[in-house]
Amino acid sequence: NMVSEVAEVDQAKDTSEKKGEFALDESEDDDYKPSGESSSNDGLSNEDLGTDNEKYLLARREVLNSRQSLDDGNANISSAQPSSHHEADDNYIPARDIESEYEDSEGNLGMRFESVGQCRKAIQSYAIYNGCNISFIRSSSTQVEARCEVGCPWRLYASLIKGEGSVAVKTFVSSHSCHRDLNTKQATASWVAREYLPMIRKKPKMKISDIEDSISEKYGVQPSRWKLYKAKTKALKLLRGIEVEHYGKLRRYIAELQRVDKNGTFKLVLESGSVFKCFYVGFSALRQGFLQGCRPIIGFDGCFLKTFLGGVSLCAVGKDGNNQIFPLAWAVVDFENESNWKWFLYILFQDLWISDGLGWTFIRISKRL
Repeated sequence: NMVSEVAEVDQAKDTSEKKGEFALDESEDDDYKPSGESSSNDGLSNEDLGTDNEKYLLARREVLNSRQSLDDGNANISSAQPSSHHEADDNYIPARDIESEYEDSEGNLGMRFESVGQCRKAIQSYAIYNGCNISFIRSSSTQVEARCEVGCPWRLYASLIKGEGSVAVKTFVSSHSCHRDLNTKQATASWVAREYLPMIRKKPKMKISDIEDSISEKYGVQPSRWKLYKAKTKALKLLRGIEVEHYGKLRRYIAELQRVDKNGTFKLVLESGSVFKCFYVGFSALRQGFLQGCRPIIGFDGCFLKTFLGGVSLCAVGKDGNNQIFPLAWAVVDFENESNWKWFLYILFQDLWISDGLGWTFIRISKRL
């Protein structure tokens, strides 16, 4: 709440005074005006803030909350404090050693991550959110080092903690001298695909322009359209899988069908190069039910499959004693043409022991039959 925020500010002020640091006193600076703060970069004018302290805090809190769009693992990298036994440089913020947690209650521990991969993702999100061109100088299973572009002092180094398995930030230079880059290289296609996966799951036909507008508004970066096209393709592959993987499971699917229905008819036809062409499914229970309880009338139809895999479904249905549709057999083919229809009818007629067609009635719905 607001009271706790004010208390935290007072506590930080008292701590800095104990350490001998300079504490700003409003009475010592005639130019200090809390209601003005023209140097603030949060977009609030003097009228928005007002002179009342409560309005000031509420307005500040609203702006800060609107900026906190990253999760706990990716945010507040700049609050990490690294290891005091690193190189002696005034620009480096020494991190506290893990073992000193109970020796000295003052100060904070260095930020820790479950793995190097999680640390890399946090740095990547930090770079994108702040528009920095951060590069990974070293990255292995035990350590990661990241630096900003040439001339910028920002640097972060984290390594594995022996005996724990977690990764702690050991060296961190938080200051930046570079300008914000709208096309930061850390906004990769893989990152965009990962961030917008839930949105693309709900709207698979989402336009690239919509992704472009959303990422520009939310993160303040503008990746190229080629990168966004690549990101959407990656996201769709994550959701749907690769086509080759889908068709590669057909043999195991047929083996399972034959295991549970030994009298059923299941056929798979492949073209040269193991390319899918046709797949026929005819369960024995449907065949026996049709022969024993339905009139000798069969209707044929075909329809396009409106999935990302495409193809055409061919089906044969009958009518039961209640004048309802009775499914008989079906097939998935690459195209609806005369050749595929002949293949489908040949297998079906063999299953039903139909030779010359005498006594049977066939209803053709498809124009290609």
